[in-house]
Amino acid sequence: MFLSVVSSAKSNSSTSPPRPLLSVFKSVSGQFKQEKEIKRLKLTLKSYGRFEMAPGKLVWIQRAPIKGRYEVNQQEMRQTVEGQPEQVVSRQKVPELALLSDMMTCALSGDPKCLEKSFTTTEVQIKDRDNWTFTLKPKDKWIKRVLLAMKIKGGKKFVREISIIEKSGNTSVISFYNIRGR
Repeated sequence: MFLSVVSSAKSNSSTSPPRPLLSVFKSVSGQFKQEKEIKRLKLTLKSYGRFEMAPGKLVWIQRAPIKGRYEVNQQEMRQTVEGQPEQVVSRQKVPELALLSDMMTCALSGDPKCLEKSFTTTEVQIKDRDNWTFTLKPKDKWIKRVLLAMKIKGGKKFVREISIIEKSGNTSVISFYNIRGR
């Protein structure tokens, strides 16, 4: 089940996730735009496409610059990139893949309990139901190797943006729009 913001709250800043603001959806879908800044190369890579989430499954369909489909479930990740044969990777063989997919599913769902497994909430700002942010620091040793922090912004019932700050200095900002919950 997936969560979204639905309550109207007063301005607030703390380190407690906004549990009272969340309600449940069985699935969520929409479009995304991702911008990854590679600091050393002074380069920003842009991609876009659509996503679908259902219990135990995340599908990421990239339309540009390269067409690709990435599907993650409880057992494996399937990747199909334009003009290439499908690749299947077991979560057991690559535990980092499991962490990454779980992290993205937790972040997209906005589920504080899920996020608290691998992250410490360092700040929560709730202006109203259409404008909230939580900042997270990794506590999981594998995630700490790569990430410094993650910021999740939401409003109008859904997570709207995930910003990922890597130890390398690279950043990724993934914006979500045309989101629907079922």
